[in-house]
Amino acid sequence: MGIFHPARILEVYSPKDANVLSADSITLATIETWDGFQFTLPAEAEIAKDIKNGDIVLIDYTSKAPTAPIPRQIIVKVLRGDKAKKIWKLYSDYHKRKKSAPKHPQQQATPGYFG
Repeated sequence: MGIFHPARILEVYSPKDANVLSADSITLATIETWDGFQFTLPAEAEIAKDIKNGDIVLIDYTSKAPTAPIPRQIIVKVLRGDKAKKIWKLYSDYHKRKKSAPKHPQQQATPGYFG
């Protein structure tokens, strides 16, 4: 099993696009995650031709190896219709709740008397 992170496609960069000069055959996409981060990541070859701006996708964050903490960070699924709306709302609502939750002030150590 893996760890997956929902994101929205902002822009697709296909090597077949006349406005993209590419040294390889990999399709990239700039994405915005549900918590506001932006990245440009590759898409799996099997779905690269199908992704488009506005799509909700799942990014594979599974570690590359059991001993490597580096995630794959690749677009592996495209979600559309109600499924896309539902996952985006679920994560966005969670992010809003998390941001509006009261912060617990950290206990500050008061310096003791050094006499």
